[in-house]
Amino acid sequence: MKVPFGCIRNPRPPAPVRARMLPCYRAYDAVMKALAQVVPGRAIASGFDNAHVDLSFGLVRDRAGAVTGALAIGRDATARRAVEEALRARVVELERQLEAMVSPRVTRSDI
Repeated sequence: MKVPFGCIRNPRPPAPVRARMLPCYRAYDAVMKALAQVVPGRAIASGFDNAHVDLSFGLVRDRAGAVTGALAIGRDATARRAVEEALRARVVELERQLEAMVSPRVTRSDI
């Protein structure tokens, strides 16, 4: 794979190694999932595709405003995302039930 210098897969030094791991795992999982569809049973199983991580990045500056470093914070958001998805599914189900209970609406053209 050929990637441009300075991108997340081929960063300029000094570059934080841990900050690059998650995107690399995601790319690997995407490739393995695609291969598993083409050659079932022959592709290596992926293992990081069900984790959700919130990433925040920022620059560290000195008093003069010059950039002196970078900051990366990762938080496991898997549980929060699962709750959000369950809530969305529940809202859809409740809207469907409400629609089924409401009688047909009367419009101006019906009058």
